[in-house]
Amino acid sequence: MTIDPASEVSTKEFLEAFQKLKEGEETADRMEKMLNKLEGNIEALLAAAEELNKSDKATNSNIEPSA
Repeated sequence: MTIDPASEVSTKEFLEAFQKLKEGEETADRMEKMLNKLEGNIEALLAAAEELNKSDKATNSNIEPSA
């Protein structure tokens, strides 16, 4: 059985393209995980900022203005 050299090249190109695609998918998965973690951190920071804002408003409303 003989293998056509042109098909051998196209097979090699296909394998290289497939490997690059696989690497790209792995990179995309890692980036998605990082973005999800970042989104969680941002949500936690926003919640903490809201609590500080509420606390600050409550503290300021308890202070009577001086005459």
